Amino acid sequence: MKPLITLISGLLVCLQISCISFSKEDKAKSSISKYIKQNFKEPDRYEAIAYGPLEIRECPLDEDENYIQMLKKQQSMVFSNSKIDSAEILNKEIKNYIVNYKGKPKGFNMEHKFKAVNQLGLFGEYQLRFTLDDDYNVIKID
Repeated sequence: MKPLITLISGLLVCLQISCISFSKEDKAKSSISKYIKQNFKEPDRYEAIAYGPLEIRECPLDEDENYIQMLKKQQSMVFSNSKIDSAEILNKEIKNYIVNYKGKPKGFNMEHKFKAVNQLGLFGEYQLRFTLDDDYNVIKID
């Protein structure tokens, strides 16, 4: 009987641990740290100092699928000698879209201050802005 109780207790502990979810901030920090350790020179000398707040990144206009499709349609109208009225209507739609554009959430930004070895082999303190996609993969560093 005692082994059965021990087994059930162990299973409950495992179930609780597997249900723990990490915050968005934790996922971003982990991804940034992992990226640095995989891509920087002498990753064993990397030292995290501080992380900024996790910011939701808005999709820039030039990456917006609706905007891109309108520009493609506009370009095809130019090359196909479409009616001027249709082209003017589309131009107005594009201008209106630009004026009223509010970027949709598309990933995250987070600043990170750390110590590491740079490409010249010098150990120093750095602060970079990391851009992450919706799956918390680093896609850009500024």
